[in-house]
Amino acid sequence: MGNIHSRMLVEITLEKMRECVEAGEFTILQRDSNVDFITAYSITELTQKDILLSLAIEDYCESEPSEKVPGSYIHVFGSRPNLTDSHGKSSSVDMYVKFEIVERPYGSITVFISFHEQLFPMIFPFRTK
Repeated sequence: MGNIHSRMLVEITLEKMRECVEAGEFTILQRDSNVDFITAYSITELTQKDILLSLAIEDYCESEPSEKVPGSYIHVFGSRPNLTDSHGKSSSVDMYVKFEIVERPYGSITVFISFHEQLFPMIFPFRTK
């Protein structure tokens, strides 16, 4: 299990991530699990943005230090959007979203490492029961 950041740090992280997404400065890695999920639910770029922009403090799970970027963290969130599968069936889908905000000399970019269906139970430290 990773580290749990303070509520304030998570809010700052969400704000930075949203700024990147709104500016089009984000990418979802083309990993098989991400591509398969996006394809299975015909998730357009607009829907991707909607899902990402709707992430809230209550969706936060954990953070872990980045192995590639010293001083940076990878953040894990869970989401439950309503999606429609290839058979036209609409349902709430538990998602796993993992990202890193990369600072560049000319601005930040958010790299979404994972954007797919949740495979394991997640703990949300800021959700009330």
